Amino acid sequence: MNDQSVYEQALRWLARRAYGERELARRLHETGAPQDAVEQALARCRELGYLDDAAFAAARARYRFEQGHGARRVQAELSRLGIDPAIVGEVLNHLPDEAETLRTAERLLCRRFGESPPRDAREWKRRHDFLARRGFDARLIAALLPMNGFYSSHMSIEE
Repeated sequence: MNDQSVYEQALRWLARRAYGERELARRLHETGAPQDAVEQALARCRELGYLDDAAFAAARARYRFEQGHGARRVQAELSRLGIDPAIVGEVLNHLPDEAETLRTAERLLCRRFGESPPRDAREWKRRHDFLARRGFDARLIAALLPMNGFYSSHMSIEE
């Protein structure tokens, strides 16, 4: 592969969706592209504004939050994609506040399990594990699912 074809491949992938720099580099390497051609293609894409880890991370975090994922899951995904930890921290600071996160988690819980409280400890654990897998932290889960097994929309994280 020559430098131009590596750059063209990068553009084709970027035209389909946004990529983080490390993810795009990995994909280009998997095609057999030489290291120097990959570096040149990435530099050119950065210069033209087609590749921006901060913008990519912010957009991915917003999208995942809107899908109902918590901050822990967003952080894990961005880290797995090779986004710099400083960028990840900055992006997480701009996610919706705790009250909005609580409302999102509550909507997910009601959509999945209905509005009735859990009947027993097994059902409480299913709801707890569901929220934990979605990346919501223990404090938020405790606000929605107190140990007595009931959750309520009037509860807040501060309680």
